Amino acid sequence: MEIRLPSLAESIASGTVINILVSEGDRVEKDQDLLEMETDKAVAVIPSPESGKVVKIHIKEGDELKVGEVILTLSEESKSEKPKESRRQPEKEEQSRAAAEEQGSRGAEEQGSKGED
Repeated sequence: MEIRLPSLAESIASGTVINILVSEGDRVEKDQDLLEMETDKAVAVIPSPESGKVVKIHIKEGDELKVGEVILTLSEESKSEKPKESRRQPEKEEQSRAAAEEQGSRGAEEQGSKGED
């Protein structure tokens, strides 16, 4: 999916790239900042309109861009990439298991100290 320079304001048709905030291979989320541009009026941050992986960056710092020019190419998320929860669940289960074990060991320590009284 090609990401193009959006219209920044009614009277602004172009700007200069001053900082690229992502690299090829990076995973970006929707609304994550991609680059900073300087116009004749201000410095603007350009956010990503979609989530995905940066496949190719078509610009470099110092480039003069016009509205509609391709900034970068994102790979679209496949269905296998979207369910992040399925990857996180084992982590949550592991944390729950560790918490239960810790609680169990505390209970054993408390019982042991009661027997000593």
